[in-house]
Parts: sequence; structure tokens; C-alpha cells
Amino acid sequence: MLGRVRLKFEILLVSASLWLGLGACSVPTDDPATTVGKQSIIFQVNAALTAGECDDAITLIEPLYNSENTDNEVRRLRASAHSCKAGINFFPLIADLAVGSFGGNGLWRTITQLFPSSAGDGKAEASYFATDALLSWLNPGVVVWPPYDINSSTENPGSITVSDRTNASNLYLSLVSMSTIGTLHNRYGDPNGSYAPQQALPWTTLAAMDETGCAYAAALLNLSDALDSVGSAYTALSSISTAVSLVSAGFDAACDLGCTNLCPSLTCNGCPDTLRHYTACERATPTTQDADACAAAGLVTLMNSPAGWQ
Repeated sequence: MLGRVRLKFEILLVSASLWLGLGACSVPTDDPATTVGKQSIIFQVNAALTAGECDDAITLIEPLYNSENTDNEVRRLRASAHSCKAGINFFPLIADLAVGSFGGNGLWRTITQLFPSSAGDGKAEASYFATDALLSWLNPGVVVWPPYDINSSTENPGSITVSDRTNASNLYLSLVSMSTIGTLHNRYGDPNGSYAPQQALPWTTLAAMDETGCAYAAALLNLSDALDSVGSAYTALSSISTAVSLVSAGFDAACDLGCTNLCPSLTCNGCPDTLRHYTACERATPTTQDADACAAAGLVTLMNSPAGWQ
């Protein structure tokens, strides 16, 4: 009798173990298509970001960001993961900006100092991906006008119109845009010990204008837009907001000059609204006239002048 009871108990244990094992396999905790999986991924991404494990955070968030389960929280985390890779540490960076020197040549030199980079470190590219996520972090209920939407065929359609996005998105976008500018200065401008350029930025012709040059021009416009929208609300950003505003007053004229010199058959009427995304300058051939590409080259020419990064 005792043997039969023991046998039944052992059968129950084996059955329970099999059920638990099958149950664990049938509920994948990192499946972005499930509520449990989504929350598990979010928890792990936050933990990775807290530990400064940027690459792990990116690897974890990408499947969820590209799934139908994405939302503004996921977009924020994707932006945070790539911003981590780009060298943005939010609160220390805000503190540095609050005491930064932005008078005279200080604006672009300070941004160059804050975002060191070299070829192959992935920082500039990460700032592009962070920008994508931030441009898709929209106010609830916003309907984006088709000429101003980006990534419309993805799970994360965005807007190049600053008022379509949340204040938090625009605040973060101002920092990410600085990262794009600073990392590209370091890679292509060969800054000296005072963070002034020793060589001109290269994207001043149609043939030279590529995705990198377009990303640089887009970052200039996004920085201006974002700070114009939220800069006055944050005391720590007031000095840089004022400095950027003074320089950006010449952006439209620079875009027009780029169009006049490089695309004489086209008219820009200032910087094209669409030149807020790094893919805006894509065209059939390097010599194809395109308003975004020519305007972007005009902005780069401005930044190479005494009115820009010197």
C-alpha cells in the first residue's frame, strides 16, 4: 500500500514538472507580442541603461520598437538606448550646458567638446536612430500631414513638425541634435585643443552631400526647432538657446544660397521643412539637383564660415 502511494506521488511530481516546463516554454517572457514579454523587455532595458550597458539596451529594445506593440514609452526607451551609445548622460549633460560658454566662438566649440567621437565608435549613427525615435514620440491624437511625415510605412511613423511632438521629445531632441553635431565635428573637423576646426566640413557640394552631411544639416535645424519650442522653459538651457537662436537667424539665407549656387533650376525659399531627417538628401545620382541636398550644403558652408564653427 505504501509503495503504491509513493508511486502515485512520484507520478504526480513528474507530471507537475512536465507541466511547469511546458508552461514555461509556452510563455516566452521576452516576446514583444505579449503583454508579459513587453513588460519584461522594458524592465531589462531600464536595468541595462542604469548599468550603462548601452549595446545591451539597444539589442533588447529593437525587437519591441519594431513590433506592433510599440508605443511612446517604447520610443522613449529606444531613444534613451541609442542616446546612451551616442554619449548622452542626461543629467550631467544638462549640468554642463548650464555652465557652458556659448558667447563668441563658444557655442559650437562647447558642443564639440561635450561629444568626442572617432570613426567606428557608432556614436553619430546612434544619434540618428535616437532622432528617429524622438520624431515618432508624438502628442496623443496627432494626425501628421503627409508631406511632413517620416517612416510612415513602419510601426513608428513620425513628424518633422515640432508642434506634433511632446515637450519631452523636443527637450531630448535638442540634446541628441547636439550629439550629432558634436560627434561629426570631431570626426570630420579635426578640432584642436580649443575645439576649433583645423579642416573644413566636407559636405559643401552636391557630389559630397551624403547621408552624413544631411544628418548634420538636419541636426542644426532640429536643434533650432527644439530649443525654440522648449528652451525657454528650462533655465539650464537658456544660454545655449539664446546662442543657437542668434546663429539660426542665418539658416534660411544659407539654405537659399546653397540652392542658388548648386541648384539654379530650383527655389528653396529658406530651409526646406523636409530637411529635418537624415534621409532627406537621397537622390538618383550624386549630381542630381535636389532642394534638400543643396540647402544642406548651404548650411554646411555657413558652418565653415566665420559665422559658424570657428
